[in-house]
Amino acid sequence: EMQTSQPRNTRHARNWTTSYPTISLIPMMRLIKATKNADMAHSDLPALFYFSPDDKVVDPQQTEDFIRRWSGPKQIVRIAGSDSEDHLNHLITGDVVSPGQVTRSVDSIITWHNRIVGRAVTQ
Repeated sequence: EMQTSQPRNTRHARNWTTSYPTISLIPMMRLIKATKNADMAHSDLPALFYFSPDDKVVDPQQTEDFIRRWSGPKQIVRIAGSDSEDHLNHLITGDVVSPGQVTRSVDSIITWHNRIVGRAVTQ
């Protein structure tokens, strides 16, 4: 059985896999299960969480739950659905679906990196 979706634009059609066997979702589900069961209480790695609480593809509450369990230093950037160009609020940055959000996401990543690493990187 195949999972197929309609491309959102010509660049999406050219650069995305819009049809794939549903069996390929099994490794993704295993990763999700492992993530849900992971003990993050002793994590000391810095993390940047950049997501939309209005995501219609994945459950954003699961993302929030994982973030709460993350014990390392963290920065959280929540992109409101009204700020996203993606009607599903899932592909919230990138030239193909959300080109208007690229500068914002890159700036967030660079700012986070510079704060964590302690030296400047520029775009």
